[in-house]
Parts: sequence; C-alpha cells; structure tokens
Amino acid sequence: MSAQQDVPPQSAVILPTLWSGPWIWREQRAVFAAAAPNVLEIEDAVVNWPIDGTLDAAEAHCLAMMADLPAPMVLAGASLGGLLALRLGLHRPDLVSRVIACGCPGLGANDELGRGLGGRFTLTFDEAKAARAALFQDPSRVSDEELRATVAAVANRQGVRRGARLVRALRRYDVSADLLQLTVPTTLIWGEADQLAPLAPWLPLVEACASLHLRVIADTGHVPMLESPRAFNEILSEILPARGR
Repeated sequence: MSAQQDVPPQSAVILPTLWSGPWIWREQRAVFAAAAPNVLEIEDAVVNWPIDGTLDAAEAHCLAMMADLPAPMVLAGASLGGLLALRLGLHRPDLVSRVIACGCPGLGANDELGRGLGGRFTLTFDEAKAARAALFQDPSRVSDEELRATVAAVANRQGVRRGARLVRALRRYDVSADLLQLTVPTTLIWGEADQLAPLAPWLPLVEACASLHLRVIADTGHVPMLESPRAFNEILSEILPARGR
C-alpha cells in the first residue's frame, strides 16, 4: 500500500448511475461527510452528461469535475457509476486512494442489461416501474414520485442515443482483463439478489485481483445502499472511519 493510501481521504466523490443522479446515495451522505472534508456528488444521470457515448469520455468528464478537489480521494459509484469509479482508480491511482463500487455491469451475459442500461431506452413510467421491481427486493425504497422524476430527467432524445452508445461500449469492454491491473484498495459491496449485475461472474475476478475485496448484503437487489442502508452504512463506516477516529 502506498503512503498516499495510508492518508485519510481529503475528498469523497459520489458518481451517479447511467439513468439516475447521485440521490441513490442519500442514506450515505453523512458517512462520507464524516470521513472526508470535501464531498462532491457529480450531478445528473450519465446519459445527460455533455459527452460522446464512450467510457473514455465519461471517465474524462468525471476527472474534469474532480479537478479542483484535493487528493487523496475516495470514489463511490453504483452500477455504471461503480464501473467508472473502478476505471478511475485503475487509471489515476495518483488521485484515488480507495474505490467503493456496487452492482457494476460488464461481466456475464444478462438479458436485463438492455432494459437497465439503455437498449431501446424509451423508458416510459410503466417500463420504469417494471425495472424498479427487477432491481429492488423492496421496490418501495424508490417512490413513484422519485421514479417519475427520474423518467422525466432521462427521457430525452440525446439521452436515449447516449445511453444506447454507452451500452454498446460497455459490451465491447473487457472488464476482467482491465481490472486485473487495479492496485487501488477497492471494496465491492453487492446485493446478494442483484438481477441486473449478478455477483457470480465477478467472483473469479475478486479471487484473481488482490486489490478487490467483496462484501455481500443478503436480501437486497441492485441498489443495496437504498434497500439496506443500515447494513450498507456499517460496512461503509468500517472502510471509511470518521475523521479523528
């Protein structure tokens, strides 16, 4: 472990998912604020970022948003945001001291991937309700009001096209080969019942990469930070103790 990684984080960066803003981390904000003096929640769903629909462009946008933050940083992301956090840790270990990622796509064939990450990406409210039922063991954790707001935010032509391009880029990306090179300490926190990004295809990579450490939360789906916030925050507090502790 490098000297920088022994230093408490000066900044925490929370990444959004492809289709939702960082509000899914609302139950963890206090933990991040207690661990780092600077907390940035990168706004808006990734489909609405002013970028080309590539993983490299999404990564560059994150770096631009992080440019004024002091290092070392801890990055947290779920779903596509988690994969971006992993890539940032891989490519910029000079900035990133730790990564926390949940439910990342990219490993294993999954028929739900198109629905959850773009595909046709029409995303009507009824389609969003069906996706919510698939993503959560307890769908009540996201209200109809929050779901309608999410649909309204991402149901635009540019977002549709960008989402489809990002899904295609993700399917071409060799996740295992790339992340085997990861050296930044990383904790994967997975919902045991995740249907969008099942855990099983990630297990060989966790075994092969010494930097990856896995924690699994029972009876939760794709968004464990919202569905089981108490269990999630207990893990997070172990990883990121409050300043002064």
